[in-house]
Amino acid sequence: MNKCKKKLIEGIILILLVIYLIFSVFCCGIFFKNKYTNENVSFYYNDIENYNLNLSDKASLDNYFYELTNKLKANPFYNPEKKIKIFICDSYGLYTFLSNIIYKSIGQTRTFGNHNFIVINKTDFSTKKVISQNKTNNIRNFESVVLHESTHAFRTKIHSLFNRFSLPVWKEEGICESIASESSYKIETGLQNFLSGKSDNSKSYKYFEYRLAVLYMKNYEQLSYEEIIKDKRNLSEILNNIKQIPYKDIEIWFY
Repeated sequence: MNKCKKKLIEGIILILLVIYLIFSVFCCGIFFKNKYTNENVSFYYNDIENYNLNLSDKASLDNYFYELTNKLKANPFYNPEKKIKIFICDSYGLYTFLSNIIYKSIGQTRTFGNHNFIVINKTDFSTKKVISQNKTNNIRNFESVVLHESTHAFRTKIHSLFNRFSLPVWKEEGICESIASESSYKIETGLQNFLSGKSDNSKSYKYFEYRLAVLYMKNYEQLSYEEIIKDKRNLSEILNNIKQIPYKDIEIWFY
């Protein structure tokens, strides 16, 4: 294959990739049949039965979205100017496509200025659970996923990638987990592993530690989220401080 042909193929692949990325972000709505909007927040979903609900449950589902939108307004980072679109997948295949092949996550957020696109993995509304393709620690409450991802959206000023440069990952994710009031990792197991020094390199456990660090700063040190953001200490320093505290005193931060 000569160089010109190789460059042409690479160029075509690049163009197709860009088209796919744009399409999977800005055209998500075409994959969903239903939409519920309350002010600046919209929920997109497919046929009710795909989420393990009966047709008669549509009204109650829309009411649930209404109540959830009101909970979003209680977020300390809430910004009414942010337009949030939440796409609730009814299959792993749809989530894999819309998540740009990052298929094992429970949800993800893309932000462009005031336009925010949240894609949530396969959801079962009969239990209000979101289930990812991971083999363990793969289930979360739908509400907590929305609260977590919307916190990313509210905090982002220009593009979601800039959050990674403006704040350490452990703070960004720890704050979101704190506001969501849930982790995919079991609290009891997480605390036992943490205090005993047992190794667990899973992403789920890392997010548990991030949440633990933020809860320590918020509940034990009585810092506000803005003070936590400005704090200069690193994660290791925070976690070492927590290890000096009795289990029973740490456990109450989660409840």
